[in-house]
Amino acid sequence: MKGVPLRVEIGPNECAEETATLVHRPDGETDTVERDGLADTVQEHLDTVHAKLYASAEETLEAGVREAESREEILGTIGQHGGYVRCGWCGAEACEEPIKSAIAAEIVMVPLDRDEEPVHEECAICGAEATETAYFARSY
Repeated sequence: MKGVPLRVEIGPNECAEETATLVHRPDGETDTVERDGLADTVQEHLDTVHAKLYASAEETLEAGVREAESREEILGTIGQHGGYVRCGWCGAEACEEPIKSAIAAEIVMVPLDRDEEPVHEECAICGAEATETAYFARSY
């Protein structure tokens, strides 16, 4: 959505020198390379760009996830910051309703690894023993 991940520039100077300039989208890094073996070099650079984009996405995701231990914290955090709120959950659908009705947020994810310990010992809404971790976010 923001352009090609790797731009290959071959202008008059590159033609004269039989090179190509490769420019990475995430950070603008440039590298001038020989045109012989360009396909392999491009593949290596695409792998590098992918790693940069993936690392940036992970960083953005981690920055957008906050923790809450009570109903009030869930509402306040989503209301003030948006993003995702991770909390302990007892597994009862009824515990989702107070959040849904108050701020139009709902459980958008429960980790697939059900053997993993919940992030908190108690359900953030009802205070019962948490059996899993839930992620709340606004639904649009």
